[in-house]
Amino acid sequence: HLQPQLALDRSAPVLTWAPVEVLADEPTKIEERGTSAIAERLVLETARVERELRLEMAYLSLRRPALEQLGALVARGVRVHVLTNALATTDVVFAHAGYVGTRWRLLAAGVELSELRPGGHERGRVLMPPLGSRASLHSKAAVFDERAVYVGSLNLDPRSIRLNTEIGLLVESPGLAREVARRFDAIASLESSWRVELRTREIERRGTRFEVRELAWVGLKSDGTERVWRHEPRAGLWRRSVARILSWLPIEGLI
Repeated sequence: HLQPQLALDRSAPVLTWAPVEVLADEPTKIEERGTSAIAERLVLETARVERELRLEMAYLSLRRPALEQLGALVARGVRVHVLTNALATTDVVFAHAGYVGTRWRLLAAGVELSELRPGGHERGRVLMPPLGSRASLHSKAAVFDERAVYVGSLNLDPRSIRLNTEIGLLVESPGLAREVARRFDAIASLESSWRVELRTREIERRGTRFEVRELAWVGLKSDGTERVWRHEPRAGLWRRSVARILSWLPIEGLI
């Protein structure tokens, strides 16, 4: 399933010969209430990163240890770039609610964050063809220093790590890593995604001026100039409200 997942074009090599490590969870992990063997292996691989880590996940809801590891990478000069669905493209608003808190913490730690916008799959050519009216990001992949690639079924959320039995491939191939990184960069660019930022804005209330930190979504208009949104773009008031209300509930372990 690698070819449809990455939507390789006709000019790309059909096959890449490289060492592959097959990663799989034991079906008994739910009984043992343990963690994912895949997640543990990816933690070790992430610790080896020296320059750049790219993460592409359909659903994202990180616990403290993962957030701390990514923050530690940034602190030692590693560029960490995460790509996931925007509220406008996700097919599971419930899952997006768990991502809301993760988003703030990632940005505060210095992680770069991009969210796929509607129609972005047509430009990046990384995703599987959309199966319905809402074109979502479905792939789960990571590129480690452009030397190794992970592709599999694991999302970085509690359900995948604690409950689901997942499978994936870890491929040691600089050539394949560079190709996946190139396609990641294409779909994470402003032509295909919104860049999410933490910005400081000065406001005045009752004669008192003070600064607030808030999320901002940066995208491109049709003329190529940047536009900034202060709410989740292209999602609609009802969808934004549902996601916000769900994010207030203690549902982290259910996502």
